[in-house]
Amino acid sequence: MILEGRLQTPMRPGTYKDRANRAGGTEFVAPELVRGTLSQGFAFYRSLDHSFARALYLMFLVAEVHPFIDGNGRVERAWAFTASIPFEVFDTALATLRACHAFEQPVEAKLIAPHRGQA
Repeated sequence: MILEGRLQTPMRPGTYKDRANRAGGTEFVAPELVRGTLSQGFAFYRSLDHSFARALYLMFLVAEVHPFIDGNGRVERAWAFTASIPFEVFDTALATLRACHAFEQPVEAKLIAPHRGQA
């Protein structure tokens, strides 16, 4: 959905890269190593306890690997955002969005914010 408006472009946002990519003097992970690198990266991600640490790590992972032909920044921000939200809040928000989409009308949502100090 984030990349929906650009899916018809030649850049194919959100598609795993099939050629090397670079920014300035930085060359990113080779295409044949992307899936394995992400797999190992997500294994480490699952070991992190704090939502802020998870969000920062996902941003770092996508920025360093640059796994997609286009859309890396948008995916990075979306993953970091979802990683930073407590699961109870995210599940409620997602259910509300689905309900709004299904019924095409506003649905009241009561989100419970975490207490200070909680992840």
